[in-house]
Amino acid sequence: YGEVRAAVTIGCIDCHGTVTERPRKIVNGEIAMPASGPSGDTKQKDRRTIKPVDLMRTITAWKPRFEWEGDKLFQNSSMSPDLRWEVPQTVDVIDPASTHYNAKARYAKTLQRDGVTWGAAPARESECRDQLAHSNAAMDCQICHTAWATSCFGCHLPMKANQRVALNKYEGVVDRNFITYNPQVVRDDVFMLGIDSTVKKHRMAVIRSSSAVVVGSQNANREWVYSQQQTVSGDGYSGQAFNPHFAHTTSGKGTTKTCTDCHLSKANDNNAWMTQLLGFGTGTVNFFGRYAWVGGEGSLHGVIWTEPEEPQCAIGSAFHKTAYPRNFAEHLAKDRKLTTAYEHHAQEINDLTLRGEYLYTANGSAGLEVFDVANIDQKGFSERIVSSPVSPLGGQRTYVRTKHATAVAMPSTLLNDPLRVQAPANQVRRTPWSDHSSRWARIAVASKAGWLKSPSNRIVDGSGSMVGLRVTNRSWPGRFCNAFIQ
Repeated sequence: YGEVRAAVTIGCIDCHGTVTERPRKIVNGEIAMPASGPSGDTKQKDRRTIKPVDLMRTITAWKPRFEWEGDKLFQNSSMSPDLRWEVPQTVDVIDPASTHYNAKARYAKTLQRDGVTWGAAPARESECRDQLAHSNAAMDCQICHTAWATSCFGCHLPMKANQRVALNKYEGVVDRNFITYNPQVVRDDVFMLGIDSTVKKHRMAVIRSSSAVVVGSQNANREWVYSQQQTVSGDGYSGQAFNPHFAHTTSGKGTTKTCTDCHLSKANDNNAWMTQLLGFGTGTVNFFGRYAWVGGEGSLHGVIWTEPEEPQCAIGSAFHKTAYPRNFAEHLAKDRKLTTAYEHHAQEINDLTLRGEYLYTANGSAGLEVFDVANIDQKGFSERIVSSPVSPLGGQRTYVRTKHATAVAMPSTLLNDPLRVQAPANQVRRTPWSDHSSRWARIAVASKAGWLKSPSNRIVDGSGSMVGLRVTNRSWPGRFCNAFIQ
C-alpha cells in the first residue's frame, strides 16, 4: 500500500451498516461481521488473496469487542471493563419508528438521483448505486460526517550551511546544514472533494493539500543557491500534492455537512464555496514568495515585499507590526512605500507569470520572453535577472518573437515534466502521462500570430531553449490569437 490509510481493515459500514442492512451475517450458524477494508488475513505464498477480518472475533482484555443484543450492536471499551456503548445502525436512523430516527439523515441517505424522491431505501444493496444520490458505493461516509479538515498551503524548508547542529531525528549525528520547518498556512476552513485511490474503489472522498513544500539552500557565505523553489521528482512529478484525507473529526450531529456544503444553494450565494469544494481554489491562498513581480514599459522589477527570515510576513501587515516592530516603524517612515527591487530592461511587459526559476512574460513587440530569475535572492550575483542563463551564442534562445505579445498564462505553474522517462515501478497504468502532456502547455496570447508549439520540457530540463517553435494554426487575423508553448 502507498499509505497507511489504504491498509485500514474496517470501514464505517462494518459497524454502522447501510441503509438496507445491518453489518452482520450468519456464517455456519454464527453471527459474523466481515470487514470491508482492503486488508485482512493472507497466506505467505499468496499476499493478494485477502480473507476479511471477522470483527466478531476481535476481543478486548476481558470480553469480546462487539456484542449483539437483538438488533442492537454494542462495543466494549478496550480501556475499561465496565464501559460500553451502543453503535447506532443506519437502518434505524432512517426508520421513523426507531428511537435513533433522524429526519435530516433520512433525507440525505435516501434521496434518489432525481433530486426529488426520498424516504424509502432500495430493497437490495446492489441497487443503491443506481438509485441513490449518496450511495455508499459511490462516496465515502466521511464526506458528510467530517466536521472540518486541515489543509497545508506552503511549508518553507530553508537549509543553511553556516552552523553545526545535531540533526533533530537522528541522535548522535552532527551536520553543518541546518533545516528549519516553517508551516506558512494551515487552515481548517477549507473543504474539498475528489476521487479516492484504486484500493479505495475510486469513491468520492475528502481531499486536502498536504504537500506544498518550497525549499531553499544557503551556503556558508550566506548566498542563496536556490530560494523558495518547488520540488520535482526524477520522474517528473511535482512535489506539490493533494491527497484523500481522513480528518479524524467525525461527527454524528451538530457539525455534519448540510446540502449547501456540497451543492449550489437556491439563493445562489455559495459559488465561492463550490469552487473551493471542487479544488479550483478561490485565491484566498496564493504563494508569491519574497518577490512580487511587476512589469511595464521599458523594464520589469522583482520587488521585495516580505521579510527574508521566518516568520516571513508581508511588509506593512499587522503580523509585520507584531513580529518586526522596528522594521514596521521604518516602513511607516517611508510612507509605506516598498523601496528595494531588482530591475531588468524590457520592451513592454503586458503580462507575466512565474513558474519555478523562470518568469514568463508577454513582452510587447519582443514577443514571448522568458527570464531566468533563479538568482534573484543570490547576493553573489550582480545580474540577478538574465535573459539567457548560459549564452545566446550557443543556441540558447528563451524568447519567441511575435508582432505584439499581450498576455501569457499557464494551465498550471507546477513543475511537472511529463516527458521524462519514468521508472517502470512508477508508471501510471490507467492514464499515462504521455497521453496528456498537452495539458501542461504554456500559453501566450499575441496579436497577428498563430498557434505556436515547442517541447514542454525545454525550460524544466535545464536546456533553456525554445528552438523548434512553429506556427500551426492562424486565427483572428489582425486582432488577437493564441500562442501555445507545449
